[in-house]
Amino acid sequence: MFTDLKDSTLMTSKYGDAKALHLLNIHNAISRNALRLWRGNEVKHTGDGIMSSFVAADDAVACAIEIQQN
Repeated sequence: MFTDLKDSTLMTSKYGDAKALHLLNIHNAISRNALRLWRGNEVKHTGDGIMSSFVAADDAVACAIEIQQN
């Protein structure tokens, strides 16, 4: 599964580096907490997202829903 902060470059230019970095840190915390909860493994941080793997597809779907809800 991949997460991605949509228009992260635009977000940086619109809100500035500090705010964009703060939002990225929030994204990372939410995503990593959900990965732990749904037995996911972070494979790679992509700069504005996370690539992750799961043993079961239904865990990946539940994790994605958890991230979106948070």
